Amino acid sequence: MIILYISLILLLFGVIDAFLLRYIRQWESRKLKELQQQDTALDLAYKNMVKETQQLKAKVESIQHQHAASHDKPSEEPKERSLPSPQIDIVTQLVQHGAITQEQVNKARQYQKGIDPSRSIEEILIFLGSLDQKTLEKYTRS
Repeated sequence: MIILYISLILLLFGVIDAFLLRYIRQWESRKLKELQQQDTALDLAYKNMVKETQQLKAKVESIQHQHAASHDKPSEEPKERSLPSPQIDIVTQLVQHGAITQEQVNKARQYQKGIDPSRSIEEILIFLGSLDQKTLEKYTRS
């Protein structure tokens, strides 16, 4: 009888051990799949980062080449900051003859400096309404 009890106890331990072993193997396979998925995701993220890095390096290199090229060739911008003397003479004539005031000329120059440096003083005076086209033509002809 003792042998029977011992056999039953050993059999019970064997069954419990088999269930535990099965549970451990299932847990192990689940964990292995999770780790493989994480590994795959990390590999994909790494490859994407490598591609982005290569693209950024290419962009930086092209910008550096553009920057170097722009500094190598001379500036193509017109250097037209000084006003020709005939324009100053016309404005001076207009002020002397009372067609416009010095205050209007100062406003036009401020407008030219701040907002639209490409326009001439005469154009700005006409734009601001301080001067008529006919009056300007009258003084430019004489």
